[in-house]
Amino acid sequence: MVRTILKTERNSITLQLPDDLVGKTVEVIAFEVDDIIPEPTSKLKPSQLRGFLSKDIAEKMQEQIKKDRDAWNS
Repeated sequence: MVRTILKTERNSITLQLPDDLVGKTVEVIAFEVDDIIPEPTSKLKPSQLRGFLSKDIAEKMQEQIKKDRDAWNS
């Protein structure tokens, strides 16, 4: 499942689906969200990208994070 809240800047949105949804029936809904939900004030964390990255890209990102962590700790 992919779910996100975004602020529109134009009247069209391009949606890229994860590979596991290709060939499946999906539902796309767009509606205005109440102003109660605050806009994010910081950049996204890697954990918030779940569902937006392909499996290959996510694995490469995790490998790079591990390399960076290992280099930092040595």
